[in-house]
Amino acid sequence: MRAYFFVNYYVGGIRAGIQAGHAMDQMWLRYVDGGPRERLDTLREFSQNHKTFILLHAGDHRELADLVTLFASDENPYPWAQFSEPGLNDALTCVAIVIPERLYDDASTAAAQGLAASVEGYSAWELEFLKMRVECRMAS
Repeated sequence: MRAYFFVNYYVGGIRAGIQAGHAMDQMWLRYVDGGPRERLDTLREFSQNHKTFILLHAGDHRELADLVTLFASDENPYPWAQFSEPGLNDALTCVAIVIPERLYDDASTAAAQGLAASVEGYSAWELEFLKMRVECRMAS
């Protein structure tokens, strides 16, 4: 399991990590305060046993808003959250999600890049997520 943080590309360096931390705080608040129990269980499992954060530059405010739309879909079974920075006119600065290994392993990357012989076993939502994940670059 990993937490992926899709960060606004106008936010770099240590600030990207700070925005990821804010988004993780928002995720905890979202699910502790009554979100779906399965998502809270996934988040708890991640925090207790996995802890890996991956920060990716995903575009500007508009592109992060597209991610929010994808993650807010009823088809998404995974915990997620967004964070808008008050000090930047409430610009969307980070969208975060906790995903299982099957969505970041080599087979899923090949499926997203169109290199896999088959994409069986992935939902339409997961394939859309995978394509987005491989299009992003590591934050620096």
